Amino acid sequence: MFLQGPIFPLIMTVFTLFMVIIQSIQNQKLLKKRFSLSFFNIAIAVVIVGIFEKHIMNNELYKDIYMGYTLFVYIIYFLVFISAFRTSTLKANHYQLFVKSIKESKWSAFYVVDRKERIKDMSESFLEELNLELDDVIGKKLFNIFNKTIRITHFDGKEINSKSLENYYFNYRKEAQQGDAFKEELVILNSEGKQVIFNLMMQPVYVLGKYRGRIVVGEKKTDFDLLGVEKKLNESNQYLESIKHKFIATFEISKEGLFTIDLDDKSIWASNALIKMLGLPEPTMNLDDFRKLFHPEDLATYLSMIAELSLSKQQYYIKYRIYNKGSYMWVEERGKRIFEDQTTSTIMGSLNPVPTRHHQASNIAILDELGTYHELIIKMHNLVNEDKYFLTMIIELSNIPKINADYGWEVGNMFLAEYLSKMQETFVTESGAIYRISGLKFVILVTDPRKKEYLENNIRNQTNFLNIAMQYGSIQTELNVFAGISISKEDGYKEEHLYQAAEQALMAAKNPQFSHQGVFYKDVFTNE
Repeated sequence: MFLQGPIFPLIMTVFTLFMVIIQSIQNQKLLKKRFSLSFFNIAIAVVIVGIFEKHIMNNELYKDIYMGYTLFVYIIYFLVFISAFRTSTLKANHYQLFVKSIKESKWSAFYVVDRKERIKDMSESFLEELNLELDDVIGKKLFNIFNKTIRITHFDGKEINSKSLENYYFNYRKEAQQGDAFKEELVILNSEGKQVIFNLMMQPVYVLGKYRGRIVVGEKKTDFDLLGVEKKLNESNQYLESIKHKFIATFEISKEGLFTIDLDDKSIWASNALIKMLGLPEPTMNLDDFRKLFHPEDLATYLSMIAELSLSKQQYYIKYRIYNKGSYMWVEERGKRIFEDQTTSTIMGSLNPVPTRHHQASNIAILDELGTYHELIIKMHNLVNEDKYFLTMIIELSNIPKINADYGWEVGNMFLAEYLSKMQETFVTESGAIYRISGLKFVILVTDPRKKEYLENNIRNQTNFLNIAMQYGSIQTELNVFAGISISKEDGYKEEHLYQAAEQALMAAKNPQFSHQGVFYKDVFTNE
């Protein structure tokens, strides 16, 4: 039997290892068992080369073992070769189907280049714009072809020329990383001078960790009206997505009790702050179940207000009682129905508790921050010394005790706080202020000449100008307010005299025989 030299098995084991490496690349994973076997065979083949002449040639048993090993090496090689051939054929078929599917698509485009930017393949859609055949471009450098037939005008929305883009791709192959994917928009003037846009995705091709080229796949656009609409839609989607995330973030971080009501679905969604505030079981509830928490007397008023919402009256504000932790608490709700949304009937709003403690420790800012009589006198003294012109108006809310008796002191306290807030908004400027003299009596310093004129005109022309009708849930009432007013420099030149003049005017206003509930001191006591 012919005894083959040991160099041939060694060569075959090296070929086997090479085929295993190729197959691993094709499968995109290391075939560990085949790789280990190939290395083991190479090691044995190397040992055999070293001992062949001295030990194997002169021993019949070793010759037989060597012949068996040689046959084993060839069998392993052919098995690996057949497996690699099948994998290569499958991958080639996959690539051909991929290329065919792209070529049969009217707008799809692709090209493949090696590491030296030589064209390896190109789609019909690219070739049409170049006015060339595939045989004309295969093996040629990409920009040698581009420069002959087309003119590049824009890249990713920026003006660019062919040379600049060529330099960009030259640098790209140095900086590209395995797994990278870049979107790019390429605008060209084709061989006929017509503008064409390619929206592309570029990916680098790596073999054994080394850059071997790139493949660029995308679509060709020639209908620019459609393209413009598409861009606007993409921009709109991005804008809406941005609004969505900002809206969600606002709901998550806000300390306000925020909610949305779907009137079609009859459900309410509550923010985390509102869930915590009311002890709700979950963020989304049936609307009817949620409204069962309302005080029965307030629910009808609430539903009536919601039913009155329209295009001309989209917003509402109401205070009512809601059940929480074994008792009813007062809350204020502000909301708006979104009539602009034609697809759903939605109300968005906020719901927050109304503090209702006694005025001496009310936890209501407008009440707790009021100055005292002593602070009032100091403030008036300073205004007099500064030669300021101001009004001292003492008001008394006469029916608060009745409201406390009828509905509870917490309701009276809320009416009181809201009334003073309105007075502050209407009459108080930077140098003015509101002071509390007793439970029902307050002093407002009016320092703005425009506010003074407004107050004088209305106090004298309207019998009960300072009265205000209020509603909390089903509770509706009108605050009955008396006022006495003195004017600096006219009714006195010292703070004590001005305060006493306002007190006397208040006493006159409370006289049942007097027609007006607001009185200026000079209108009653200086007509001599």
